[in-house]
Amino acid sequence: MSEHETLMGRDERPGSPYPLWTERLMLLLAAMVVIIYGNAVQTAAGGGWLGGIVAYVLFPLFLLALIETAGRWIQARLTTD
Repeated sequence: MSEHETLMGRDERPGSPYPLWTERLMLLLAAMVVIIYGNAVQTAAGGGWLGGIVAYVLFPLFLLALIETAGRWIQARLTTD
């Protein structure tokens, strides 16, 4: 088994390191967006308990999914074959 061979028998070479600081920065920005705009999202969703769920559960999950997608897109752009 060579140094770069995986358990499945694929020969993979290590790529360039992925800059994790970009994803961490985006996560910090998303937390700030939730803190700043959470109340506005709750009001726009109609207020009450449903608005709270939208503002403080669904909105952060949406931002997290958006950050994950952006991180994977950046990683795909930076990796070379």
